[in-house]
Amino acid sequence: MTKKALIEALISEMVELGETFIGTYEVQGENVCKLYRQINKEVGKRYPNMVVCWDAETGMAWMA
Repeated sequence: MTKKALIEALISEMVELGETFIGTYEVQGENVCKLYRQINKEVGKRYPNMVVCWDAETGMAWMA
């Protein structure tokens, strides 16, 4: 799965289910932070009044 397809799938899951698992910092380190920033940037383009929140301990992300 390409990075773009992964981001698309994660955003779709947040829209449909309210949250998604993107990973924990403890396991994935800086890679999950980069993924979070990319998701947040894409959400900002599609939904201007929304941001992505991410809990680094549980790995769950949601839009607010």
